[in-house]
Order: sequence, then structure tokens, then C-alpha cells
Amino acid sequence: MDKDFLNVFKLNLLEGRFYNYKDESKPLEQIVINKALAEALGFNQLNDAVGSIVPIFNRNVEIIGVIDNFHSQSPKHPIMPSFYTLGPGHKSYLSIKFDTRQKERAIKIAREAWREFFLDKPFEYFFMKNQISEQYLSDQRLMAALSYFAILAVFLAGLGLFGMSNLFVNQRRKELSIRRIFGANFMHLVFLLSKNILMLLLMSAVVVIPLAYIISNEWLSNYAFKIDLNPSYFILPIISIIVLSVSIIYTMILKTNKNDKLAQLH
Repeated sequence: MDKDFLNVFKLNLLEGRFYNYKDESKPLEQIVINKALAEALGFNQLNDAVGSIVPIFNRNVEIIGVIDNFHSQSPKHPIMPSFYTLGPGHKSYLSIKFDTRQKERAIKIAREAWREFFLDKPFEYFFMKNQISEQYLSDQRLMAALSYFAILAVFLAGLGLFGMSNLFVNQRRKELSIRRIFGANFMHLVFLLSKNILMLLLMSAVVVIPLAYIISNEWLSNYAFKIDLNPSYFILPIISIIVLSVSIIYTMILKTNKNDKLAQLH
């Protein structure tokens, strides 16, 4: 890397300094490390690392700066303790920062400059954004598939819920009419028909929530960086389904109540 590495990739310098043009005369005498390496070396405070001498590849080098950790791989992998030296490196990539609105012009200028200095080597390039996106490709595909299945499951569950609610109301239509004639409270009727469905939903939740937690936790264990499973992730969907169920029953009873109560007795 060179002295512009920090600015090109917008990395955060936590302590000390990064390389400048004066360091080019002594590239193997100084290093910049990341936060993970500072912690691995046992520095309680990051500023304690700056100025320290550490052995690297059988050489004693001075730590001149500490930069923040950044992902160079998928979140499935932990951030490795790393150090960064001034020099071309073993892969010899040239990183070019440009305005994405002038991408074609930037490629043309880079190609012409490359041919001027490296005529015997082909000009090959890739975009860092695409390179990073490939690390998340499998996760994006999984998310898309789960989203489609989730939408389908919610749709089918909604149809089943509507059908079951409609069946309960129709089976007890006469009973509802008699209760209304004798002055039964409207919300009492809603509770009367909702309790069976609510019991089924609660019984399902008892089975589904632990299973969903186990599966989710197992999937998240593949990642070094992951969210904590909050109980609200499982409780809120159940509450939403309960509210939806009661709303459907409420609407159906309201519709039935608008009809002639005596007509329902025939």
C-alpha cells in the first residue's frame, strides 16, 4: 500500500498517524496495525501501542498508528489482527478512486495510462463494490428465497384464518342472533368466537417459537458478527396474528349483526 491508502478507502485512524511521503525511504521500519492486532498484543489503551517496538518477520519495527477494524471478508469471518506496511505488496493491485458518474471516462484514462507504462501486460480491472457484493451473494439469495416463502406462508395462513373464522361464525350464526336478541354485549360475542381460535394460535406459538429460536440461533452461529435474538422478534408476529384474527371475527360478526336477527333463526 501507499500513503493514500487510508483516504482512498475512507478508513478511520484511531491513534497515531498514517504513512506520509517521508516514510517511503524506510518502508520496513514502521507499520500501521488495526485495532484487533493492538488488542491481541495486549495493549489496554490504543495510544499505548503507538511508538512501541514489536518483532515482525524477524525484524523489530515501530508501530506508528492504529486504524479501526474493517471488513475485508464476509461477516461470517472474524476480523483478523492485521498490520499494514508501506510498499507495493505481493499482489500489486492499483486502487483508483473516481466519480461513479464518470466511470467510462475513468476506465478509458486508466487503460491509456496502463498501456503507456505496461504495454506487454493486459489491462484488467474490477470494481471493489462488485468484489465485496460477491461475498454477500449467497446471503442475498437466501434472504430473497426466505422472503418469497414468508410472503406465501402469510398469504396461505391468512386464507386459512379467514376460512376458519368464517366457518365458526356460520356454524354459530343462530346462536349469535339469539344472544343478541337477549341483549348480549357485542364484544362478548367477539370474545366468544375468538377464544377457540386464540387457543389454537397460542398452542401453535408454544411449538413454533422455540423451534424458530433454535433454527435462527443455529443459522446465526455461522457468522462471527451477528445480532442478538430479541424475544420481540417472535412475540410481535404472534400478537399481529392474534389482532388480525380478532379483527376478522369482529368484521364478520358486525356484518351478521346488520342483518335481521330474527331471519337468522329460520
